[in-house]
Amino acid sequence: MNRRYLKPLVSLAAVAFAAMPIAAQAQATIAPSMYTAMKGAGGPVTPPDANGDSFGQLGDWGPVTGGFNGSMDWRLNYVVHTRTGLVDGTGTVVCDPCTVNGLSGTINIAVTITGQATVVFCGPPNLCADFTSLGGTWTIASGTGALVGLTGSGTWTQLPATRNRLLSGSAPAGCDATGNWSGNHQCKQ
Repeated sequence: MNRRYLKPLVSLAAVAFAAMPIAAQAQATIAPSMYTAMKGAGGPVTPPDANGDSFGQLGDWGPVTGGFNGSMDWRLNYVVHTRTGLVDGTGTVVCDPCTVNGLSGTINIAVTITGQATVVFCGPPNLCADFTSLGGTWTIASGTGALVGLTGSGTWTQLPATRNRLLSGSAPAGCDATGNWSGNHQCKQ
């Protein structure tokens, strides 16, 4: 091929490769974490409305160990669909102070809630939710300190007969400048 045509062709190929989308970062597993609910607050659920829905709130806090290390504060808002026994809702979790794979700061986590429950009398005239199963998803919403820019998501499950919760999931590989999760650098923004 003539050099006169080869040079523009090589330049065009370089531009085409530069314009190609970069593949999504591979996900690195965050070790499973065990949250132990030490103190909690909640309260009665509302009497069922015309659709058979009762509304409630649950909050507790305590230590977490594993991939997340530190202290967590859970705030959950949920609906018990009394006709089916299904529970759903949303909430927030703050891990503060928090260490994830050697990096320290604070993490704000958005959670969803799903499960099974019944509404029972817990002392006249109050109704309470009696959970038979509870779990959902979690997604890191924001972070501070060395955890600024950390993203990740996974699932959580409340262990039977306790308020303790098991969290598992992943975060992007390369949260530090070396990409080796050594904890010696801040997460990329």
